[in-house]
Amino acid sequence: MRNKLASQLTTYYYTRRNFSSSNLRNLHSRNFSSFNGKVADEVALEQDAERKIGWLLKLFFAGTATFVGYQFFPYLGDNLMQQSVSLLQVKDPLFKRMGASRLARFAIDDERRMKIVEMGGARELLNMLEAAKDDRTRKEALKALSALSQSELNLML
Repeated sequence: MRNKLASQLTTYYYTRRNFSSSNLRNLHSRNFSSFNGKVADEVALEQDAERKIGWLLKLFFAGTATFVGYQFFPYLGDNLMQQSVSLLQVKDPLFKRMGASRLARFAIDDERRMKIVEMGGARELLNMLEAAKDDRTRKEALKALSALSQSELNLML
């Protein structure tokens, strides 16, 4: 009984090993007309499926990366402007200076300047300038107000 089982396993193992992918490639090169046609069609279908799945995985990865980037990097666009305006409302002068500095860097065109003003940034900068107890905080508030007061029309004149 043991010998019979061992011989079956040996036969199974060697037949599986003999028909590995490298041996199948050797079989493709032989001229078995019906076998060769079926295998070529199957290989073409598999390659096509792999290509489509590869593109699907790439699109899925790109979509996931975009979603994660949008969720974890809110420092782009309106969110950062809103956070900067919120920093002006904090009591700590360091955070106020950071918020004012950010707003000064954001105020590069009229559209962004108007957004900052609509969010209440100009009012908060004036409040910050009025309540500031040190010169560095006043200086940052003035820089931000100066950046907000710039206009493309003034630059063109």
